[in-house]
Amino acid sequence: QWQLGLNIMHDMSEQELQPSTVSFNAAMNACAAGRQWQLALSLLHYMAEVSIAPNIISYNTAISSCSEDSQWCVAVKLLSVLTDRELAPDEISFNAVISACEKASEWELALALFTSLSERMLQPNVISCSATMSALEKGKQWQAAVSLLYTTAARSVEPNE
Repeated sequence: QWQLGLNIMHDMSEQELQPSTVSFNAAMNACAAGRQWQLALSLLHYMAEVSIAPNIISYNTAISSCSEDSQWCVAVKLLSVLTDRELAPDEISFNAVISACEKASEWELALALFTSLSERMLQPNVISCSATMSALEKGKQWQAAVSLLYTTAARSVEPNE
């Protein structure tokens, strides 16, 4: 599927059709689904070269593709770039980076990102809570996991079963 997305982008270029943010996002999503995080990042960078501004969906797609392939460092960097570009990260951005940290057993960073959600006026949800709890479990931080469970219950976030 990711090959088809790239072929369509190439065909658009050959037919002198101007790709849009939507077409780039679709191609990046196909790359993410095919676990081709490097290609998704290449498309994100190429957008700037052809003067097409990436939006929050572009960055979230790139971050998610890194998360799926356990590229937590790249996911964290993209979150930083997103802020530098004056695009406000949303819950999806944070969930993807927290999930990447969880997969890499980076519990301290996952917890810091989870904590920063409320500082940014974003609402933690079952995905961010579950990924952070899992990271804490992998780091053998059971006390922090129990504390997080109580905190999320107080915020009315439904625990994952």
